[in-house]
Amino acid sequence: MEDDRPVANQNNRDSEPIENGLDNNVNQNGHDAPDRAGSGSLRDFVSRNYHDQRVSGTAVEMSQADEERRNNFFQRAISESQRMSAEVDRCQQRHEALQAELGAGNLHAWTMEHASQVTVTLPSHSQSTIPELQEPMDE
Repeated sequence: MEDDRPVANQNNRDSEPIENGLDNNVNQNGHDAPDRAGSGSLRDFVSRNYHDQRVSGTAVEMSQADEERRNNFFQRAISESQRMSAEVDRCQQRHEALQAELGAGNLHAWTMEHASQVTVTLPSHSQSTIPELQEPMDE
């Protein structure tokens, strides 16, 4: 007899049984197995918090329809998180390839020149903060 639990299949990856809307991603020691995309993922966060709620009794019983909606929400959120993580990885690889091809100094100089033309303040080469938009200039 086959397992009747739903199966997660994001982006044609290996199908894994899911339980309560979450991938059944547990290793043989009973701990969460590392996510394919690395640690600190949305899947780990949701799984850990859902498990904590179930253990503490704060998760209330739901109707079948509510459980399906919750499961669908979890799967969509996890799938979208994986898609965004993959896109960030691709962008970082392209950026590293450009740095290797054109030189990090040249790429930084061109980025700063462009930022000055579009009124965006970027961190200096030694800083690692997020760029902030400047206030529009009054004309």
